[in-house]
Amino acid sequence: MNKSIVLMGVATLLLACSMEQYVLEPSFEVQGYEVEQTIDTLGNEVYQVSFRFTGDPDIISFYSGQVENEYQYKDGRLVDYDDLNLSFASNVQFGNQQNQFSVHVSTDFNGEVTFENVTAAEWKDITEGFALGTNATFVNSGVKNIKEYTEDGKPLYIAFRYVYRPLSEAGSANIWRVNNFNLSGVTAIGNLTIADQQSGSWSFVDNAIDLPGRSTIEGNGNIMLANGNNGASVQIPNEAWCISKAFELGVIDNGPDRAIPIKRIIDPPLVTYRYNYAEPGDYEVVFVAKNVTATEEKQVIKTVQISIP
Repeated sequence: MNKSIVLMGVATLLLACSMEQYVLEPSFEVQGYEVEQTIDTLGNEVYQVSFRFTGDPDIISFYSGQVENEYQYKDGRLVDYDDLNLSFASNVQFGNQQNQFSVHVSTDFNGEVTFENVTAAEWKDITEGFALGTNATFVNSGVKNIKEYTEDGKPLYIAFRYVYRPLSEAGSANIWRVNNFNLSGVTAIGNLTIADQQSGSWSFVDNAIDLPGRSTIEGNGNIMLANGNNGASVQIPNEAWCISKAFELGVIDNGPDRAIPIKRIIDPPLVTYRYNYAEPGDYEVVFVAKNVTATEEKQVIKTVQISIP
């Protein structure tokens, strides 16, 4: 075979491979935008923004500038709790003993659920301000912000405490029940649920030895706080605790904000894109345009400040 033909074939192949892998910088511009107040497919009033483009990159991604879709947080978003809201519902039945039930928080508890460890910890009584049940009907407690009881670098525990005093001096024992427990945090990106009734992961402990109390999680998920049911227990003082798991309430890594893909490599050129905003305001919109191969990519970033009156 002619050597020159072979060399030309190799050169052609190398050139083809080189050209196949070479990526041009995308040609892409945002020419402008228009805003129209309209109704979306669900019947909601929205502000539809229409963007106009030139160029034809392989891929275009879009950041709307709304919370959880902001380019500045593409590598991750750290958020803190501005408020920490606690709520639950409670009822009480069968007895007449007063001041048996209370709500407490601690950043001092060591997490070992024994009566000695629980009572050795510093607990703050936060019962005041909560509405409590007065009969068999569950009463919603209302919402209390307990952010002030948190401490940097320390977990927070929440507990329900039940105290029984002898029948002869304080009257008959009540049975208290708690449901609809909710702990949520208010953050810059909205409300985040931290725990509900089930995920509170409750533990029980009391100081009864021979006649233990009956505090437990019932089959329907209610927390029940009650004295022992043995007849002799009516004259034996008892203190029972229902304690949540540790809540780590420091800064939260909410992960990166994800772009919205609006053009794929197989799609025809995109000349307009429409996006609906629910609220007026000022938004920093970012488009990321890319040209790609299997081994390389190049991108341009276009930022548009939009104002929706």
